[in-house]
Amino acid sequence: MSKKKIVFICETATLAHPSRSLTLAASLNPSQYEVVFYADTHYDALLSHISSVRHENITSTSPALFAKRLAKGEPLYNTETIKAYLVAEKAILEREKPDLVVGDFRITLQISARLQNVPYLNIADAHWSPHAQRRYRIPPLPIAKIIGYKAGDFMLNLFSPLLIGAHARPMNEVRKMYGLPSLGNRLEDVYTQADYVAYCEPPSLYPLPGLPQTHRYIGPVLWSPDMALPPWWGDIPRDKPVVYINLGSSGNKSFLPELCKALAVRDFCTLIVATATNEDMPELTEFTPYTARYLPSNEGAKIADIMICNGGTPSTMLGVMNSAYCIGVAANMDQLLNMDYIESAGLGRSFRADRQFIRDIVETCARQPVLPENKLAALRKEYETLCPKLRFPAFVENIVS
Repeated sequence: MSKKKIVFICETATLAHPSRSLTLAASLNPSQYEVVFYADTHYDALLSHISSVRHENITSTSPALFAKRLAKGEPLYNTETIKAYLVAEKAILEREKPDLVVGDFRITLQISARLQNVPYLNIADAHWSPHAQRRYRIPPLPIAKIIGYKAGDFMLNLFSPLLIGAHARPMNEVRKMYGLPSLGNRLEDVYTQADYVAYCEPPSLYPLPGLPQTHRYIGPVLWSPDMALPPWWGDIPRDKPVVYINLGSSGNKSFLPELCKALAVRDFCTLIVATATNEDMPELTEFTPYTARYLPSNEGAKIADIMICNGGTPSTMLGVMNSAYCIGVAANMDQLLNMDYIESAGLGRSFRADRQFIRDIVETCARQPVLPENKLAALRKEYETLCPKLRFPAFVENIVS
């Protein structure tokens, strides 16, 4: 029997998408599948090369441009970018002729896969599901700092069809060019439009009532860069609570020195910092000797009592599954939506990435919160039955068989 071909195409503007997609690609049995992985080269230095997977390049929006648009509250993709993505995807699908294409925030596949008659599986976050309950909170945009966050939240929810709908408009315009119906002004429909959808969270924390059979939970995809621990790792003292800071590739690092200083002055914790940037931040060594550009984040989460992250799904799932209380310092709406679920479950606290909240973040850490052991035990048990390295291949087999 010939192998089925599975092609992964990832958005690479942040590290979260290629890292989890490559983890899922590696879970497919090479005796059953020919697996091809398309991503941009932005994070190649951190991603392992999987011998059973053919690695290819495709252009994505640069991390800098992506972050700039997020910071301004602009649509992440304009019509010209969408059309350019479609040209590249069409060429890949025509050349590869896959039995299934898997996308991770490569939302243009909803058009290109349809045009090429290729089944499309979308790797998504549960908080963007059309079946999720959500309340919008305004990110730390310039306008929010003028009118205030309370007023910003009120306006955002009151006028969400207009304000959120603006982010769906470019995709709907291009869909119309190709004779496809509009998805309306609900951004969640744009982000999850596909033949099949896989959610990377546990259902106990992210309930989605009324899911169709084509939408399935595959569980948390836990990823960490394969790299050596720094020389100082064995010297980390454990006589105080360990606070591990890693704001990731999409976090707002502009106030990282100020946050570290505020924590160091209180002197109630041991501080470990991964700057998650290619630029040195020598000023941080004034507040802690335990700092590096990148760290194996699973090891940081394992020893952390408290993990300060960007509030996104990959970071919070890594923290929670390693028993760390998660403080999400959210810089965008995606992170705020995810943290609503974490906070509601009593597993962490959510703050916007704004200097005015540094004192509150420090006070939360000083209270030394811990996760409820009964909830942790239930999550671990759930993860045993919801392992993505088993659930994802089963989902793929169900689609292509």
